[in-house]
Amino acid sequence: MSKKVIQLLLCTLLGASTVCFAQDTTPFFELDHRIVLGEDVLISSIRSLKILPNGQLLLIDTQGSQVVVIDRNGALVKNLDPADCHPGFELRPIGVAVNAKYIFLTNSSPWGYVFNSDESCYSAVDVSFRPSFAFTFVSDSLLAGIYHVRGERPHIQWFDQKGAMLEKLDFPETDFPNADHRMEAGGILSVGDDIWWAPPISHHLFRIRDGKIQDFDPTVFYDLGHPSEDIPEVLNPSLFKKVGQILKEASQNEGVFLLPDGKLLLQYHNPGDGTIRVIADPDNLKNFRIEQSDFTFLEIHGDFAYRVVTPVLNDDGSDTNYVIDVYRYVGYPSE
Repeated sequence: MSKKVIQLLLCTLLGASTVCFAQDTTPFFELDHRIVLGEDVLISSIRSLKILPNGQLLLIDTQGSQVVVIDRNGALVKNLDPADCHPGFELRPIGVAVNAKYIFLTNSSPWGYVFNSDESCYSAVDVSFRPSFAFTFVSDSLLAGIYHVRGERPHIQWFDQKGAMLEKLDFPETDFPNADHRMEAGGILSVGDDIWWAPPISHHLFRIRDGKIQDFDPTVFYDLGHPSEDIPEVLNPSLFKKVGQILKEASQNEGVFLLPDGKLLLQYHNPGDGTIRVIADPDNLKNFRIEQSDFTFLEIHGDFAYRVVTPVLNDDGSDTNYVIDVYRYVGYPSE
């Protein structure tokens, strides 16, 4: 008997006090509009998407080694360029975090740059800074990132708006630490006094509050897939084969987001099931609902969720440009 069937039986027999879910046929999101990137936006990939305070969209193109800002109609506004204040350095972007004052950009050698919210260059990062695949602003001038260091437990470490590294806090051991370190997924979210982190592969949902870590098991939400084994700690010829096997076996977290009604959205790619979106009450995670989809959102900001549609070939062999589908959150379907 599957876990989902068992959960339904428990809900029927024991009532709402137990762990219940509803897999609704009515979606939580509906398509609101589309942003078609203009012909002047020459972009190879969209790895990250953030909404700037002025409503413009910031796109990370790792293949093209550029950071592009577009307006709400898809027209090019500018390309961020650290040469304005750091001549001679190249832009090879990895990730980005945005708040009302700063754009914190991680980079591959040097490790990052910081821009003002008006997109002017503010500073290179501090020499102590180490980049993280999962990082976020927690206040106007403070950020936190997740780190995996060989021989140590995974930990969260805080740093200031210039990247000067501050205190850290260790997490409990995760089930697949090497895969969590190598996979560029997972999600981190700062809400009020809480920081939430979902590792890419290990099935945990951690909440950091007042210097303490709470660990919640997300397999309560859904029958998430587990890999048969972790990948090697050090690089060797079997690494890519092991990564491919994990992608076939394991559910992968692809983001933790805040919805406008205060609920959390956790997004998983589940082999065989597509995308599983879990919407949960942060004060009572056992109160949740599930939506199944065939695509993932790259960002959720305010009332809107953003999905990137990759280019396709036209009949004449030319490429279309990227399209960003913008969905509006409509909340829980009516009972």
